[in-house]
Amino acid sequence: MVKLSKKVLGRFVRTEAYRDLTGEELKSVDVECSSNWKQVVEIGGDTEKVIAEWSAEEKKLFRLGARSFYIKCATYLLSTLPLDNIVLRDLRCLRPDIIHEESSVVAFRNLAQHVPQVIPPQAMSGLMDELALVSTEKLEHDPGERIDVAWQPIFVMRGKNSGPRYPLLGKLVKALLCLSHGNADVERGFSENRRLLLERSNLSIESINGLRAIQSFSKRYNRDVATIPIKADMMKAVKQSHKRYIERIAREDEHAAKRSKLGSNCSSTKPQQKQDPNTEIHLAKKMLTNAEALIAKGMKSQAFADIASGQALLKEGQARLADALHKLEASKKSTRGKAL
Repeated sequence: MVKLSKKVLGRFVRTEAYRDLTGEELKSVDVECSSNWKQVVEIGGDTEKVIAEWSAEEKKLFRLGARSFYIKCATYLLSTLPLDNIVLRDLRCLRPDIIHEESSVVAFRNLAQHVPQVIPPQAMSGLMDELALVSTEKLEHDPGERIDVAWQPIFVMRGKNSGPRYPLLGKLVKALLCLSHGNADVERGFSENRRLLLERSNLSIESINGLRAIQSFSKRYNRDVATIPIKADMMKAVKQSHKRYIERIAREDEHAAKRSKLGSNCSSTKPQQKQDPNTEIHLAKKMLTNAEALIAKGMKSQAFADIASGQALLKEGQARLADALHKLEASKKSTRGKAL
């Protein structure tokens, strides 16, 4: 964020006005003060070539417009970005290459104070001891390596009792790494499901799960199918895919037959009972109970076919209950009319 802000400021503000400022201090820069402006606004070499044939007045108006644009951009960034956020500033200590610096110890202490549910106050001295000890470790770090991967060797270090050598530090770092993990993965999953449903028709839950599994696996190889290794397990899975499909269809047919049988059992009553609205209400409630039991069973065993059957039975039971209640109300009105 600081680099982005300074990059925008560098287009029209003199370097000495922001060069040595921290993120918090950048907010105090007056971008509308003409004494901080460069004499010539940076617009890029390509743009300079395009306007080379323009008149002096046109060039002047263009540069004034460019400066106005940069001022608005800088004002928005400096007022919106959390440049003065202390937590974000202290999160720099997660970089393993600066763990030996004294500033990282101070940053870890500040961060631990912000998450007392992770590191309680009485454990703070133990955390400081672990930081002093880990600063003496010889750690190898690749600048292009992910932070969680770089911390993994520290997490797996063992002490004399075969337990983690840095239990408090590991707990704190893992909690801090979770702060930057939002709901993007969940939203991306919904987007992928939506694309699957829009680009194809008549997809079952199993088909969607299968396509999602294939897409997730292909991400390991940057979605380049040519680089995916063909192994014996994969070939075996492909050969047995049709067999599993036939078995799934058979299970779905079995559940459909079971659902039909449940519906017929609930509706098989004597002719005189069908004419009684109270009996129809009782049968509809029984159908709803069976549907709820079937859905609960499917949820517990992750059987999507049972869930689908239960939902269909539930819908039919609700319709019958509504019809029976309507008949009962009509019967009551008819009885009151005869009494009058």
